[in-house]
Amino acid sequence: MNIRINNLSKEYAKGVFALKNIDLELENGVIGLLGQNGAGKSTLMRILSTIMKPSSGSVSVDDVDILKNEDYLKHILGYLPQNFGIYPNLSAREFLEYIAAVKGMSKKAAKKRINELLELLNLHDVADSPLKSYSGGMKQRVGIAQSLLNDPKFLILDEPTVGLDPEERANIRNIISEISNNRIILYSTHIVTDIESIADKIAIMKKGSLKCYDSIENLINSVRGMVWKETIPYSELNTFRMKYVVSSINRIGDNVEVRVISDNMPMKYAVKVEPRLEDAYMYYCHFKDRGDM
Repeated sequence: MNIRINNLSKEYAKGVFALKNIDLELENGVIGLLGQNGAGKSTLMRILSTIMKPSSGSVSVDDVDILKNEDYLKHILGYLPQNFGIYPNLSAREFLEYIAAVKGMSKKAAKKRINELLELLNLHDVADSPLKSYSGGMKQRVGIAQSLLNDPKFLILDEPTVGLDPEERANIRNIISEISNNRIILYSTHIVTDIESIADKIAIMKKGSLKCYDSIENLINSVRGMVWKETIPYSELNTFRMKYVVSSINRIGDNVEVRVISDNMPMKYAVKVEPRLEDAYMYYCHFKDRGDM
């Protein structure tokens, strides 16, 4: 399957854009959509799921314009919004049966699919317990289950790990990796570590614009030679941050080890280090716009 996003924009007021001239081509695999809060990720996902209309541009799935043919999308789309609502007094099984009915699935098909998903998402043992008794991670797994009811070829996940502890985040990542064959998964997050091990490509957004779209390997290579490590007094950290783009810090007693994005040696004793995806993210979200290049 192929999804083409052409010149997509969303203008809320004259000159105020939530999205501006987005061009993307999505193919099977996991596409990580990175960006800070307010970058336009949720707006893009709401448009792709036809919940929101763009101001201009087009979205086509295998050459079918889904903005003009919304029914075509319903059969191939699964969507987990960031603020996923549940009915706390229903069990997971009852909730999924309800969602399946809304999607127009037959009772027989729904029963079979729900059992498959409860097993896949490790919810079978608690399937008949009320959702109000579930942990945050378990509720997110129910959210993923409802998005997979129709076995979608295009799956949209908006911040699926937000608010979860590290173990549950790892569980969600493993599930997404497991279901990624033969479908497009657009995975939105502002947490780089949540996506770096499972994404085939990364799109980075800032203030409604697409800053880059490439493989993780190419993104990391694009900042090779621009990542430095230096140890400075902790008391100088705030001043240092005002002058340089810092991708990470590590407190060591009264000092702090900093990773810095810069095209020139930032300090006398700074040494170059191997770049990481987080460095590339900081580069495209902060350093590049400073005019340092």
